[in-house]
Amino acid sequence: MKRIIAMVLMVCIVALGGGSVYAHTVEEATPLEENLNVFEGEGGFKGQRGQRRFDIIKELRDEIQQLNQLKIQRLELKIEVTERQGTILDLTINARENQMKEELQQAKEVRQEIKDIHDQLKEYREEVKAEVESFREAVKNHEIEEAREHIENIINIKTTINSMISEKILLLDEIIEILTVEI
Repeated sequence: MKRIIAMVLMVCIVALGGGSVYAHTVEEATPLEENLNVFEGEGGFKGQRGQRRFDIIKELRDEIQQLNQLKIQRLELKIEVTERQGTILDLTINARENQMKEELQQAKEVRQEIKDIHDQLKEYREEVKAEVESFREAVKNHEIEEAREHIENIINIKTTINSMISEKILLLDEIIEILTVEI
């Protein structure tokens, strides 16, 4: 019975979907000259602005590829951080169950250092956001040298961010070492 109802519903859906195709009327085709007038303006073909931006991006291709590599590296580092945080969670639960107060206190001090790194990372991310906005504005204004300067600043900041995430991983390893119980 359920199968029959499901089949009837499917047929209704298909029939209604097919019927809606024919519900719209076809508009009259516009002459070719009218279509061309849409693309022409005072400055000629409207695609030229996009072409100039494309040329600037093409000029900065190496820098953009370097940014992509930094992003891949950052994402790999974040995966490592997540794995270590899972390990730390398990070790922290175990340490609390075994009432290892000294080790938990040491881990808390290291976590404070990680918190300081987070605060610095937040500042760097804000700087990146401002630089990206400046970069986009420079590309929009067709200022290639200024755009190159902004993208190099972004690369430097993102390299610093990746190194700070690596420092965070070392601190997480230190917490793991502190909380690991030797039995």
